[in-house]
Amino acid sequence: MAKVSICVNGYDREVDFDACVNLMDDDLREQAHAELSPCTEQEFIDRYRQLHFDKYREDFQV
Repeated sequence: MAKVSICVNGYDREVDFDACVNLMDDDLREQAHAELSPCTEQEFIDRYRQLHFDKYREDFQV
């Protein structure tokens, strides 16, 4: 069985990290990766959420 990576979204709910990545804006995902790598998955999700909000003026939800 494959290990599922879990992160906490902005609503304090656990979400599958891979599911989040599949739904991300490609350019913002690459920007977060360039800024933070190496980092934890939670740090990555937190930074991506901020970039997503700055661009779209809405929360990133999964």
